[in-house]
Amino acid sequence: MRNGFRVFTILMCFIFCMTAGAQIDKPKEEKTVYVAKKDKKWYTVTAQFSIHKQYPELQKAFGNILFGIEDASLQNAFHSYLNTYEKCTIPQEKEATMGCRETFTVKYLSGEADKYLCYRVSHVKTSKEDKRIVTQKNDIFNIIFDVKQKKILTLEDVLLPDKVAEVKGLIGGAFPQMHMDNEKISIGCMKNGKMMAVEMFYELYINAFTEEFKQKLDWETIVQRAEKKVYDYVDENPTFPGGDNEMIKWIKANINYPEEAKTSELYEILLCSSIVGKDGSLSDIKVNSSKTGESTLANELSHLLEQMPKWNPGVLYGCPVRALRTFAITFAEGDIILGDKSKVLDIVEQMPQFRGGDAALMEYLNKAIKYPPVAEANGIQGRVVTTFVVERDGSITDVKVLRSVDPSLDREAFRVVRSMPRWIPGKQKGSPVRVKFTLPVTFRLQ
Repeated sequence: MRNGFRVFTILMCFIFCMTAGAQIDKPKEEKTVYVAKKDKKWYTVTAQFSIHKQYPELQKAFGNILFGIEDASLQNAFHSYLNTYEKCTIPQEKEATMGCRETFTVKYLSGEADKYLCYRVSHVKTSKEDKRIVTQKNDIFNIIFDVKQKKILTLEDVLLPDKVAEVKGLIGGAFPQMHMDNEKISIGCMKNGKMMAVEMFYELYINAFTEEFKQKLDWETIVQRAEKKVYDYVDENPTFPGGDNEMIKWIKANINYPEEAKTSELYEILLCSSIVGKDGSLSDIKVNSSKTGESTLANELSHLLEQMPKWNPGVLYGCPVRALRTFAITFAEGDIILGDKSKVLDIVEQMPQFRGGDAALMEYLNKAIKYPPVAEANGIQGRVVTTFVVERDGSITDVKVLRSVDPSLDREAFRVVRSMPRWIPGKQKGSPVRVKFTLPVTFRLQ
């Protein structure tokens, strides 16, 4: 896995920079290069260190992680490691190393003054065997350094005992990698050759963290945010008690359906949205009709939704959350049906388009997407293929992941697609129609 500047692409390559709270000064990178001989092979041995030198405990921790040498500065530990080679010299004095490389990297990621520092530590070693480059070692660690305690944080420093046991049950006994910002902490490791990752958003796991860890964050703001935040992507969608069929039965039993509408050729689709609270109550109810002008049915349904019984709340990472729920209801020839039952087309005369065209779509994706830290840190990349329906009003519904890569990347692709603003709808014979659209989202590390 390459170290250095990373780029991810969504349809095309975009530059992405991670941000986290109030940044402290970024230390200057110091790079040293040697050539060294071991087992009849010459290696280019490179050290790329970007570290805050004012913390000797941090340097010693890195020396131990990378080189297994305790109680030594990072540079001293590196030079001690060089002594394990048979010969060592500067590059200008030796022949080309023929593809053999060993690179040690310490890269500062983010942090807040007097609170915490996040670093990535990696050791990559490759050699050339039978004209092929073979990776001998590819170790990557994300760590959090507690500035006040002058130590690298462990799971026990971050989480309460019950949550520590839960996370260890997922990642096993491997060295836990951790990265944090002002929204969440990511914990992961390699287990059985696969990446195991846990992302814990603070507002979802308010009761999971130690008091000492909370002091590194603006916890009062996090608690306030927890009461306001609405999620448009959840693991379990909010549902009416008993499911969708029961919801339609309840609506039929309680709605004031005009008599003239029951016997006419009425065909009206109402697009509904509401926020389902943690307690299942509905708020911010909106009902829009497919008809132009005022709709009696839309007004009636809007008032009726306000009287609905409480729903089962949405669930994310095992926690109930405030979630956005959207659905359509069709009124046709006296019947009430859940969903827009008009046909979804694959190809139409005028295909739906993001407002502003492909360039505007790329700009939106560039600004909206956030590469999951655990996936970025552990080299997880790939192409998530999503599908969705562009409705007659341009809204995006029925978002699905058609081809999965990794849960963290799938979740981010779903979130960004689901959050897109309304498109210019597709048209057939001059009239807006429902159109299925496929959008690949490519996550690539370079």
